[in-house]
Amino acid sequence: MQPDDARHADTSAWLAKAELDLRSAEHAFAAAPPLHEDVLFHSQQTVEKAMKAWLTFHDVPLAPSQ
Repeated sequence: MQPDDARHADTSAWLAKAELDLRSAEHAFAAAPPLHEDVLFHSQQTVEKAMKAWLTFHDVPLAPSQ
């Protein structure tokens, strides 16, 4: 696999994970009553993973987890 292909695959993987978090947030919001804490958590996770996708696409190294 070429470096660009690997980077695109990694970017797509981050976006797929972000989409799952977004779906979880939507599901929690649709609950009766809405699960606000879960909505906020999954929304934050969606943004974090989308940002990681952007950084990966632009070949910016991600900081190691603490």
